[in-house]
Amino acid sequence: MRTSVTRRGFLGAFSSLALATPALCAAELTPYDFGAKGDGSDDTAAFNRAVQEAAQRRRPLMIPRGDFVLVPPSESRWGLRSNPAVPMHVCVDLPSNLTVVGRGGRVMTRTPDGFSGSSGARFVLFGTGLNTRPGTLSNISFEDLEIDFAEQFGTINPFTYAFGLTGVDNFQQRNLVLRSTGRRAGRGLLFQNGRGRQQIGCRHENMVQGHYIHYEWNPTIRDISFERLTECMDWDGPSWGVDASALRFKNLLGEAQCIDTAGGTDWNIHDITAENTGSIIFIYTKPLMWPTYLEWLNNPADSMPTAYVIPERMTISRIDARNAGKAGEETFRVANGRRRHYPEGISPPRDIVLRDVSVDGGYAANVNECRGLTIERMRLRGMQVPHDSGTGAALSLRQSLTNAQTTRNSELSGVVRDLTIENSAGIGLLVNAPSALTLSNVHVDGYNTRNSDRTRSGIDIRNLDVKNGAVVLDNLNARGGVGANLTDIGVSVRPGAPPPSRLNVQGALTGSTPGARSVSLP
Repeated sequence: MRTSVTRRGFLGAFSSLALATPALCAAELTPYDFGAKGDGSDDTAAFNRAVQEAAQRRRPLMIPRGDFVLVPPSESRWGLRSNPAVPMHVCVDLPSNLTVVGRGGRVMTRTPDGFSGSSGARFVLFGTGLNTRPGTLSNISFEDLEIDFAEQFGTINPFTYAFGLTGVDNFQQRNLVLRSTGRRAGRGLLFQNGRGRQQIGCRHENMVQGHYIHYEWNPTIRDISFERLTECMDWDGPSWGVDASALRFKNLLGEAQCIDTAGGTDWNIHDITAENTGSIIFIYTKPLMWPTYLEWLNNPADSMPTAYVIPERMTISRIDARNAGKAGEETFRVANGRRRHYPEGISPPRDIVLRDVSVDGGYAANVNECRGLTIERMRLRGMQVPHDSGTGAALSLRQSLTNAQTTRNSELSGVVRDLTIENSAGIGLLVNAPSALTLSNVHVDGYNTRNSDRTRSGIDIRNLDVKNGAVVLDNLNARGGVGANLTDIGVSVRPGAPPPSRLNVQGALTGSTPGARSVSLP
């Protein structure tokens, strides 16, 4: 009888526990459960315990109201590009299978008290160690979280990143607010050697940099805004399969750069708005574009690769920009700048498409070599330009004529169609030493509005004798030049060169500026 009663009591207790278990499992984990205070105290240790437990239980870590301060450790986890002079100090180590969700809380940071480490130190709030194998970690997600780099609880290191990850697959950022509510500070994401990153609906405000990327594959980026940043999206190493859209840039400062790309293939960036910025996009081959992450990581910083990853098959479309670009920083540029030539043996960018571009107020857009360039439906209005006969155009398409460039088979080929340039301060369109190039439906209405003696052409096509391939001109017209001794449309060869047989005029060439030479052919 006694045994029977004991058994019934045990079964009842077991049943009560079983009924309570689902509710217990559904309870939210928060940093408060692991000792965080959320009052500006150092909550780094509590966050580390919380993320590990949340990942182990496969439950989201909720960040409720409070100011959670993460302080970098004095010891570094790894050196940027294996460089001990650039140590990475990670506050919170991220495991796989982690989801962090903001519920009104704010993550902040400060420099450690008495920090005496390297002056090149990088601080990371949420990060990993150095993972040389892609997919070492995976499935890490941050949603609806605010990270504030204001100096409310201490000074901020100039190189402080919200996130710093290597070798991570499927890293997701959704609806994050990254900003400084104090002076401009903080950087968003340092990301290397990862695949399948997603960044959706994130805002960046009053920061130094949005992201800094080396070697990634197939990221998806949607609905991202940048306001009052120095530099927004910097792919400083090659990447592949980039898909980005609905990007907004406004009131940028300093360098004011929107998108900076290195090598890589199969990019599609579209639906860009830019207002009061520097350069919208640079597409060029940087000097250290090693073919693989490990080669880049393990070779000295001053060594040059023997094979380069060039920009190839990139489409940039639907750009709407106002006051984009400033003196010395082009509105956009394809290939290296005219003073930074490629080392011998590097091919120019290939199969680059710029489509449906509208710029109202900018600075001297340039294509400095490209194989298979396509420009379609582009309108440039009110462009400022250098006071220089060699570069002073709203849009310049050119090849450098140095020996190093010509001996490595440089190229400027492709098609430019439906181009409209209005009220350029200098030349409207400048084409220098083209290869096989077609210009179709090009209209310049207003040029040399600054009345310079160096930019007196509406459309200026030069050095036609340098390269091979047909140069096709089909329906070009220019008018509205300002000043004396103007030429609406000029085509020329180097002094003493014979007229080029490869010039193919298929449609009308017309100029209608009063007193100007309308068309000049060799």
